[in-house]
Amino acid sequence: MNNFDKIYVIHLDHDISKKEKFLRWNQHVPFDFLFFPGVHGENDENCQSIFKDYLRKPVGYPGCSPLEKKCRRKMLKSVGQIGYLQSMMRIFMDAKQNNYKKIIIFDDDVILHKNFNNLFSEIMKKIDTFHILRLGCSNHAINRYLHLLRQPFFKSIDCDGSFATCFSSETFDYFLSKIPEYNCPFDSGCLRDFKREFPNAIDLTCYEFLAIADVTKSSILEDRHLPTLAKKLYWNLDNFKMD
Repeated sequence: MNNFDKIYVIHLDHDISKKEKFLRWNQHVPFDFLFFPGVHGENDENCQSIFKDYLRKPVGYPGCSPLEKKCRRKMLKSVGQIGYLQSMMRIFMDAKQNNYKKIIIFDDDVILHKNFNNLFSEIMKKIDTFHILRLGCSNHAINRYLHLLRQPFFKSIDCDGSFATCFSSETFDYFLSKIPEYNCPFDSGCLRDFKREFPNAIDLTCYEFLAIADVTKSSILEDRHLPTLAKKLYWNLDNFKMD
């Protein structure tokens, strides 16, 4: 685990139960987690103002995300997503100010693979360098890409999910410049766009997935049924301890 300078966990200070659950479910992983204060969009006037401005803009406005142009609909659905974007921006600022070379950012609803320590260690031995390394993802069209999945990792496919992602310092400036556009959620916006704008970037996804998200209670979007979602996304729940 010495490959990383800091392991961030985005956390809203008022949600004590989530922190306790995160630590309980991931106590088998020897990371020194830093619970980083997230921005609670629903209680933040700046986030509310940004979200209102975004909603007033027509679909496909100049400066909208590539995904909005493609889908012809608004991408941001809640002020909580603005708060998440600002949380990510603060982390990248912190990492840059501290001259970190490699970081991991977790959401506080992440659950890590039962055998995470061994699997992740073996993966890191096989990766010389990377820009983005996803420990898990939410690929809602994964059935189309099963032929591309490789163990222990594969070239990332356009997908959602930024709940457990490693970043190298070469990416920090890009995200710091793109996040303030506030035109799409982080995962389906600038995290996807990085690979498009830098075709030679090394963007990999671990497989089998080493991390999933407990979607039963979300502070950003609607709550979801985890077993149903896991089946759709090829998350093998037998690999994760949730008690």
